[in-house]
Amino acid sequence: MRILGIGLSHCAGVCLIEDGRIVFAQEEDRFSRRRRQKGWPALSLEHLFRQHRLDESEIDLCVLSDLQASRRVPQRLRAKRTITVHHHLAHVMSSWALSPWTDFDAVSLDGGGDFSSWLSFGAVRGGKLLHWESNCGSRLDVKRKQVKRGILSRRNPGRPFGTYWSMPAVVNFGMVDRQGIAGYEGKLMGLAAHSNAERFAQSGVRYDGAFSLRRRGRYTYLETHGHPKLGDRDHCVTPDGQRVPLAEVRRLRKQERRVLCEYELSRADHRQLAADFAAMLQRRTDEALIGLSAANFTPGGPLVVSGGTFANVLSNDLLNRRHRLFVTPPMGDEGLALGAAAWGAYVSGIERLQPTHLYLGFD
Repeated sequence: MRILGIGLSHCAGVCLIEDGRIVFAQEEDRFSRRRRQKGWPALSLEHLFRQHRLDESEIDLCVLSDLQASRRVPQRLRAKRTITVHHHLAHVMSSWALSPWTDFDAVSLDGGGDFSSWLSFGAVRGGKLLHWESNCGSRLDVKRKQVKRGILSRRNPGRPFGTYWSMPAVVNFGMVDRQGIAGYEGKLMGLAAHSNAERFAQSGVRYDGAFSLRRRGRYTYLETHGHPKLGDRDHCVTPDGQRVPLAEVRRLRKQERRVLCEYELSRADHRQLAADFAAMLQRRTDEALIGLSAANFTPGGPLVVSGGTFANVLSNDLLNRRHRLFVTPPMGDEGLALGAAAWGAYVSGIERLQPTHLYLGFD
């Protein structure tokens, strides 16, 4: 049986499973040279069909991630059957695909997915997904293997946790590439080692971002408060005093590749402020994730994590001291194609996948 997963979110890509074996996985930017490319991964698909000498009609099941992205993207393959999967269920299924265990708890946490979700929980026992739910109110009907949106779908999950790193990285500190493409919050995280949390408190820069925990049924959820950006929450105040609305800052970056930001990292004092802020935010991130794990999971138990938040190696180290931790290798949106294909395998009755090796893409 051939199952093809297609990720349509950031880091679009494809993944092919044949008879329970993961035989190909590829991110579109390897061909297009466009970082974090969204949408239909045409070049990856072209290579896949050529390399494996397949026709679209030979795909038994095609799975698209995400639910909302699949509505915006008109392209479809001539597969025998096509279904869609929730962004965060795809994250958890990428964990299911690569986890060394058949019994584990799972959590995904990132900068945003379907229906404003950014957090989900799963419970896998004997290789079967016994429960899954997201902070947008979506949950898995285990018997039908379908995602449902019930009364809790009216829940407002709040600002995505990941934006508390990504927005300051872009708008405050200008951490983007020459094309204006973001995704460099890891560089901001790296600066945390060059300062401590107390220094930021002494800087006098306004910041009201905060995190808390709240019990909602089966799980205790992480909640966000305040604004992710330092200073004026509605404008980017440039070093020369311009006050530019954030919507215009985004338009200039996306359409004209002009990057406006508030601090110039070429300046030692601005670079130090970035390090001070990163140290403070790292501490709050650590506290939030340790609190989340303590409230939901047994100490010493197997915990499998996915979502871009878990690219944070400092927080992962703390979690690893509390749990037997497995960080899904493609933890970010680059893993959604794998998660989509894994969901297709799961609903088709395949109980365990066989990864051949990690070198599954374009040679």
